[in-house]
Amino acid sequence: MPENRGGRSGKFLFMVLAGVAVVVIVAALYFSGVFPPFLEGEEMVVEVIPEEFPTPSVVSTATPQPTPIPTTELTPTPEPTLETTPTSIPTSVPYTPERPAVPEAIVAEARAGVLLASGWVDKLELFDGEVGTVWYATYINTKTNETVFSFVLYGGDPLRIGAIIEVPAYEAKKDPIYAKVTLYNPDMPERILIFKTVKVELAKSGTLTTEQRYRFADDMPSVFSKTLRFELAKGNFDKKDEGLKEFNCKMNLDPVGFSNSDGFNCVTREPENAPEALKQIRLLIERIQKTR
Repeated sequence: MPENRGGRSGKFLFMVLAGVAVVVIVAALYFSGVFPPFLEGEEMVVEVIPEEFPTPSVVSTATPQPTPIPTTELTPTPEPTLETTPTSIPTSVPYTPERPAVPEAIVAEARAGVLLASGWVDKLELFDGEVGTVWYATYINTKTNETVFSFVLYGGDPLRIGAIIEVPAYEAKKDPIYAKVTLYNPDMPERILIFKTVKVELAKSGTLTTEQRYRFADDMPSVFSKTLRFELAKGNFDKKDEGLKEFNCKMNLDPVGFSNSDGFNCVTREPENAPEALKQIRLLIERIQKTR
């Protein structure tokens, strides 16, 4: 019995000492400042450090939701294809290049008769590999009842008139006996060539008539008086050559343009060249008829 009392008293003493030790440790920690002051019942003061930039007065608390990305695949847009046919030209109508003007005198003559055919040939094969553009018309002259074939030859860039060819009595597959060719040049007046075939002692020969006129502008004032201009106009001069090529040339010399008919008219005998020129004109007409 005395041993049991001593054992119980020993346990009690140990528990007392342990409790005192806990109190001492807690008191030491408290006075050392380890525990925060709010354990004593005082309010905690939180120091607010101002930000570097001012915050807005109104801040939306709603968090924006991201737009959902569709899960379906996007179909790529096909690239447009280029059209090979110009949209300004209907595909049902054949394209024709821009046409130059046709001399009104040629058109008027064709309209005065019975028009048989007319039109354009864009690329007419000429001689020596040359190519030209042609407007043509064939009609019946109601006064002579003959078939006339006329065509205008264009060349250059832009297109301009190079020559007008007129065959007043045209017969198919036959060389014409007469043709008038008017040549045009921007730096000089037009020149007229007339090719004819004639019979000389039962043989066929030919002549070439060359004519050119120089005209002064009607609306320009003159430096000289009318009396002096009349005296300066010398009239016609005749020049003949009685050699192998009969040459006959008439010249109207009018230096100041009083008569407005300054120029020359020459006729030469061309037994070989004139028929050859008429033959080449026939070949061109046949080419026009094939390609029109």
